[in-house]
Amino acid sequence: MSLTEMARDKAEKERAKGQAALAEHTAELAEAQSRQEAAQKALTDKARAAASASDAKIKDLQMQLADAQAKLDAAEGSADLTEAVTSPGIIRGVTQPFRQAADATVSQAQAQVDALQAEISQAQSQAQTPPADTSPELEAANRDVQAAQDAIAAAQMRVDLAQKALDALD
Repeated sequence: MSLTEMARDKAEKERAKGQAALAEHTAELAEAQSRQEAAQKALTDKARAAASASDAKIKDLQMQLADAQAKLDAAEGSADLTEAVTSPGIIRGVTQPFRQAADATVSQAQAQVDALQAEISQAQSQAQTPPADTSPELEAANRDVQAAQDAIAAAQMRVDLAQKALDALD
């Protein structure tokens, strides 16, 4: 076997190894891209679910606020009526506990309205916070895709160099 034949044999073996590596890494890339797509879909679904939950919470709080506001309005009306009925001079001292109870009811209702308004503001603020654009699964999939792409490039270079050697021997 001459030196040229040995070089040709070696170059053909290298080209075959490179082609095999290229096929292997192409399959790895397809698998990594599939995991990447799944991780991205999971992240998108999670963000959509969080947005839906946030919207539902805000709507629930707004319903509670409307109810609390109606109770406040009723308590204020009751307090005004109690004040009007119990404030004439002679019965004013005797009816003081009724006025205090009405004022306490108004204060409690106002506190509930204020607390619900604060919760709504907080929920709206959280709803406006952008969702995470990455996850550990997505980052791992991105790394796997990049590694597979790098391995494909290296395998392709191996095939190209072996082909150049074969071309030079011809």
